[in-house]
Amino acid sequence: MTLTLNTEETAALEGWRLANNIGSPDEAARELLRLGLLSEISKVYGLVSAIRHSVDDDEDDFAYQAPHTPN
Repeated sequence: MTLTLNTEETAALEGWRLANNIGSPDEAARELLRLGLLSEISKVYGLVSAIRHSVDDDEDDFAYQAPHTPN
């Protein structure tokens, strides 16, 4: 895979690489890609979890409750 960056992107990658003590620009690009993918996966997981909790809460609203019988 070939990745072409403009001057601003190259400077940002280089600054991030140096700030994080990463050996090469290629390694820095791979790490940033990995972190970005993990971030997106985390967002999707959070959305799915929120939907699941919402559905679970709605199901509780419709749960059968036995009528109360006085003693």
